[in-house]
Amino acid sequence: MTHFPSRILPLTGALIGLLGAAGTASADSFYGVFNFFNHQTDLFPQATTITSVAAPFTTGDGPTYQVQTLGLGVADGSGGGFTISLYSDAGGHPGTSLAATTGNSNPNVTSAFYTPTSQTLLAPDTTYWLVAGVKDPDIADGGFDIGITDDPSNAPFALPGWTTGQVETQTGGGSTPWAAFPGSAALLIINVETPVPEPAEYATLGALGLVAYGLIRRARR
Repeated sequence: MTHFPSRILPLTGALIGLLGAAGTASADSFYGVFNFFNHQTDLFPQATTITSVAAPFTTGDGPTYQVQTLGLGVADGSGGGFTISLYSDAGGHPGTSLAATTGNSNPNVTSAFYTPTSQTLLAPDTTYWLVAGVKDPDIADGGFDIGITDDPSNAPFALPGWTTGQVETQTGGGSTPWAAFPGSAALLIINVETPVPEPAEYATLGALGLVAYGLIRRARR
């Protein structure tokens, strides 16, 4: 592995202005994973037939969270066709697709944030995979460079207990098994929020509140 060349290094500086786009943490919004400032290395495997890169992360203890945005370190690329999906875990490898996302199909350092197309909930103490369709990591062939790190630690301001794991790659457009890319974790931002109750849930909460109010009034008589 090598240090990122000049096209990767702007990733750190650009992120300072991108935190708002990634969903700045607020009272009910949090960073589950944030490791963009970790020591950065590059993904230049010998095989130039890779079509997908998968990055695992595991949630910590606590409540169920809803995904706001998914960010991935994309240093450079061309040709379009880039996609990101959220997958379940199946024996330490990506399992089934849980959610598709919307975002830039031709991303670069400043536009690699994606939003699920439907409400996506993350259970506690559960492993998920962020699967990117990169076509080919060799940008000369119309693919994309994915930023990785040899330091899997999470930022101190991220949610406690959340972790990242070893990157896996796949060739042949999904026709081959996933293969580990040793000593690497993807540069990720997983931005989550506490789920907002559905209208029906609001109605239930309102009804319970009225019942409680009635009981209190009755007890005071």
